[in-house]
Amino acid sequence: MNDVLSHLMQDALVSKISEKIGANTEQTKSAMSGILPAILGGLAKNSAKKEKAGLLEKALEKDHDGSIFDNLDGFLGDIKGGKGNKILGHVLGNKSNLLADMIGAKTGLGKAKTGQLMETIAPLVMGAVGKIKKEKGLDVKNLGSLLQSAMKEFAGNDDLKKLAFSLLDKDGDGDIKDDLLDMGKNLLTSFFKKK
Repeated sequence: MNDVLSHLMQDALVSKISEKIGANTEQTKSAMSGILPAILGGLAKNSAKKEKAGLLEKALEKDHDGSIFDNLDGFLGDIKGGKGNKILGHVLGNKSNLLADMIGAKTGLGKAKTGQLMETIAPLVMGAVGKIKKEKGLDVKNLGSLLQSAMKEFAGNDDLKKLAFSLLDKDGDGDIKDDLLDMGKNLLTSFFKKK
C-alpha cells in the first residue's frame, strides 16, 4: 500500500496540487506529510468498528476503486467533484477543522489552504486504498490491518507526522481514540511554543 500512497508525495503531483491551491510547493509537501497519516489513521479507526467498516467497504467498492488516478488532471480541475469534504467528515469527523488549524499553523500554509489541501488529498487517499483493496482482494478486517501499518509508517519521526498521529492517538498506545477534543487548546499551544 505504501508504494501507492508514496505516489501522492511525488514532486510532479505535489507541484500540481500546490498550483491548484495557490501554495508554495515545500509548504504543500510538508502539510501533506501530516495530512496523510491523519486520514489513514481515521480510516483505520473506522475499519475497526463494525458499522463504519461496512460503510467504508461499500464506499470503496462503489466510488473509490482507484480510477481517480486514470484522470488526475480532470480531478484536479474539479476538486469539489471528488467530494473531499464529505470524505473528511466520515473519516475525521469534528477533528478536521482542528487538523487544518494545527497543520496550517505549523507549516505556514494557513488554515484555508490547508483545508483545500485536505479536501484534495482525501479522495486520492480513498482511491489508493480502494485500488489496493481491489487488487489484493482484501476484506475489511485485512484492510484495517494494512491501514494501521501504513499509518504507522507514514507517521515516522517527522514532527508533523507525530502531530497528526497524536491527534488520533492521544495516549500514545497505538490505539486510536476518539478523544481529540479532550486534548484542548492548551496542549496545542504548548506544542507550538516548544517548536
